Amino acid sequence: MFEYIFIFIIIIGSILYINRPQREKQFKSSKTGKKVFGKSSSVTFEAPRPIPYPDWSVETTHNQWNKYHTEKLERLSSERASRLCKILSKAEDAALETMELLSKYLIDRYPSLFEYQQNKEQIQIKTTGEIYPIKSSNPLKYAS
Repeated sequence: MFEYIFIFIIIIGSILYINRPQREKQFKSSKTGKKVFGKSSSVTFEAPRPIPYPDWSVETTHNQWNKYHTEKLERLSSERASRLCKILSKAEDAALETMELLSKYLIDRYPSLFEYQQNKEQIQIKTTGEIYPIKSSNPLKYAS
């Protein structure tokens, strides 16, 4: 008999738990008390600086880097290049921000390979001597 009462209590408790009212987070305006949709405030954010990779070398740590880099350059200069990397006009700001964040990361993480030229806002690959602008018409092409 005790087992049946225990099972009954478990079943009723489960049903009540499943059917409990869900609490929704409501965003309300402080003045009117009504929900405000589509309103957000900007937040300043500074990405944490990565720790430089100790003793990172193209020759020892990633000896295939030059090969992969050359392959990427060939793809970006081929006939299909215009189809490889496209940016919608409304996403240009996001693409530029991506290039800026990626540049900062690469320069901080791999200082032996990348160098930032502040006067021209460019990033240079030390091993190849290639220089890429951070602000350009197609920043994701250079980010790749």
